[in-house]
Amino acid sequence: MTLGYDSLNKLVNVVIENTIPESLLSNVEAEFKLKCAEGSLYQLQIPELDLLASQSACQYAKQGLNETISFFTDAQGSLVSFAYEVIDYSYLANYERSAKRRRLMTTPVWDTFKTEANVVHPEESSRPIFPMGGKEYNSLGGEKKVEVKRNVDGTAAVAPQE
Repeated sequence: MTLGYDSLNKLVNVVIENTIPESLLSNVEAEFKLKCAEGSLYQLQIPELDLLASQSACQYAKQGLNETISFFTDAQGSLVSFAYEVIDYSYLANYERSAKRRRLMTTPVWDTFKTEANVVHPEESSRPIFPMGGKEYNSLGGEKKVEVKRNVDGTAAVAPQE
C-alpha cells in the first residue's frame, strides 16, 4: 500500500497492490464459500498506524475479489481510519441500461484482486444559524424547559428592569 500526499502533507490518494501468488488464487472461490459457512472474518491491517478493519467471508463469496476500501482523513489530512465499502451490485445493476455492464457488475471476479481505494475528506461548511427568539434547545433538538423562579407565596418572581 502506498499513501500519496500533496504539498500541504494531506493524504490525497492510496494505491493498493495485492500480491497473491497464482497458486493461492486457483481455489479461492471454494475457500471463501467454506469460510462463509463457518462465519469467518477477514481482516485488513495497517500496523504502522494501528488501524484494523474486518469483512465477512460471505461478502467475498458473494461478490468475488472486487473490493472497495475507503480511507478517512481528519481536517488536517491525516489518515484516521479506513473501512470496507459494502456495495450492493445486484441492486445497482437494476438501474444499469447496458446488458454488458449489468453482467460485469453481477459476475464475481476470481482470477485477481480488483481493489479500489477512495480517500474521504471531511466536508467543511459554515456553522448552523439558529433562529433568534430566546429559546434554548437541548441536545436532542427539543425546546428546553425554562424554570420560573417563584417567591415564597407561589407567585412568579419578576426580575427588576433596568
